[in-house]
Amino acid sequence: MNLFDMDEDIRKLPLASRMRPVSIDEIVGQQHIIGKDYQIDFVIANVENATHGKGLNRKHYDFFTFEGVDCMTMGNHTFDKKELLDFID
Repeated sequence: MNLFDMDEDIRKLPLASRMRPVSIDEIVGQQHIIGKDYQIDFVIANVENATHGKGLNRKHYDFFTFEGVDCMTMGNHTFDKKELLDFID
């Protein structure tokens, strides 16, 4: 996506909002960023707001794990979903 060739409403958003990844595909597989002779060996993702802005549930945990996230970090919403304690290691 070109951050400057977009419709007027989107251009009015702060740059950080325009650059924010919308899907996991925008994070994983960016080989051109790290170079052709390297591969991504370890993926860290902040997932504290993955479940509708309130922590992390099992469904989203399984999704990130399946997509290859090796380490998940969280912040002040970590325990908004108490079920997290049943499956997180």
